[in-house]
Amino acid sequence: MQNIRDDEIETEFSNRLAARGLIIKEMVGDGACMFRSIAEQIYGDQEMHGQIRRLCMDYMSNNRDHFKEFITENFENYIQRKREENVHGNHVELQAISEMFARPVEVYQYSDEPINVLLPRPEPEATALTDGSASTSNAAPPPSTVPIQQNPPLRLSYHRAVHYNAILAPNIPTIGIGLGLPGMIPGSADKELMSTAMKTSELEHIEETMLQDKIDMTDFQRTQADIEDQITRESLISYLNDFEKSKNAPSTSAGAPGPSNFSGEPPVSGSGLYEEMLAAQSLEWDAYTDDVAIAEAMLVSQQDYMSNKPSTSSSGSGPSTSE
Repeated sequence: MQNIRDDEIETEFSNRLAARGLIIKEMVGDGACMFRSIAEQIYGDQEMHGQIRRLCMDYMSNNRDHFKEFITENFENYIQRKREENVHGNHVELQAISEMFARPVEVYQYSDEPINVLLPRPEPEATALTDGSASTSNAAPPPSTVPIQQNPPLRLSYHRAVHYNAILAPNIPTIGIGLGLPGMIPGSADKELMSTAMKTSELEHIEETMLQDKIDMTDFQRTQADIEDQITRESLISYLNDFEKSKNAPSTSAGAPGPSNFSGEPPVSGSGLYEEMLAAQSLEWDAYTDDVAIAEAMLVSQQDYMSNKPSTSSSGSGPSTSE
């Protein structure tokens, strides 16, 4: 059990890291806390610690000549023992992890500065010699000639010399870096999703605008058709009313000039059609189409004109001659 002094030290440690924008995330203390701390920062899930352990031991086994110098016991026995789930890891495994994921590993212990930093092993580079041959060198090239892009570090806090926790930077996403994903940039997925959403929204807005324009045009055309229909209807009704008035007008007095056979009555041949059109006036207009209504109106008008046209005198075959 921790005493009050230990609690104060832990609180002060957390506060000093918080001043740098870092937080400590507790890991389960089951012997795999170091691998859990790495899994939390690589996969975002400490329960993936078994995968980190397997990759680490495979990497060390494949690079036997490099790591056997740091191990005092039999190398094969060491690898086999460290593959067990609840066996603690140490700085040798942290070095392998740093090389695997190409990320520095920083270990903090009650300080806001790391007490240990493990760097990835630089890749051998071919350098030209004076005789034209090539050799490999592990020396890092001068910063002025070859810029080096370093991935964000993996940070661990070491407590009471027995337990590791993960140190995270909440405002700097680093999950996935080191997994070898091409073009992996933290936060790029969110930006791409936002860009895709904006493009989709713009396309939907354009389609909606075009559809609304079509609807507006359809409404305009429908309004125009209704206006034309109303004009035709009113014109026909006006003609029928005028015809009705001429029918009821008093006949011309005797001796007054005018057609000799005009009686004010509609023609017999057109009376049936006239009555039919009067009936249509009081019924639904939809029973008549525009073309039919106009044709019937013209027919009645023509018949009316022909029936009221003055007839020529039939007496005499020519002008009289004087004796």
